[in-house]
Amino acid sequence: MPVRASPRGQSLQEFLLGQLVELASGPDAAEWMARVRAEKAAMPTRPDSDEIVQLIREERDGRR
Repeated sequence: MPVRASPRGQSLQEFLLGQLVELASGPDAAEWMARVRAEKAAMPTRPDSDEIVQLIREERDGRR
């Protein structure tokens, strides 16, 4: 840690305080998980094998 604080011209205590403030300002675990779940729900689902075969056939037959 002192190696990371020194180039910034900070004491170890100042560096650690800054790190704690940065960590505390972020979301807690529950908020982070809620964000991840919301982002995942907003993503389109992956097609199943039948949908993939149909898309390939449509592309091959020039219907798309």
